[in-house]
Amino acid sequence: MQLTISYETLVALIEQLSDEQRQDLMRRLRERAGQQRLTADDRLQMLRAAQINQAVKEEPSPRRKDWYDDDGR
Repeated sequence: MQLTISYETLVALIEQLSDEQRQDLMRRLRERAGQQRLTADDRLQMLRAAQINQAVKEEPSPRRKDWYDDDGR
């Protein structure tokens, strides 16, 4: 069955679902997405979506003791 509905209508319908139904829908979508093969462009797009655009306040130290505050043992 193919229904033609707008994206906004779909979102409104999803918002009416119970928490359990939404979790089931998300599980189904994850399973379906996991079955699809991603192209290189799709992977890059997912990587870019996960990146944040935030300035680095200071360069991290290359010395181990500055990171872990121990004697290296």
